[in-house]
Amino acid sequence: MEFEKLIAERYSVRSFRQEHLSMEVIDRILSAGHLAPTGCNFQPQRILVLNTDASIEKLRACIKGERISDSKSNREDSRRYDS
Repeated sequence: MEFEKLIAERYSVRSFRQEHLSMEVIDRILSAGHLAPTGCNFQPQRILVLNTDASIEKLRACIKGERISDSKSNREDSRRYDS
């Protein structure tokens, strides 16, 4: 696919199907992600593959009620570092 066509046809997905992906598909996605460039090749990303309902519920319990982008304290912290 040409780069310009790829850019023109990109879109954001905000709703997801409830079906599980095969490990083959997950491996392909992870391989593509490892090819993505990072600043100074720092590679800070950490990827969790949650492939069972139980693991998803455990994560949900850990972060219940926390929305990083909506947190007042995080907005205050970001203002402190922007100065």
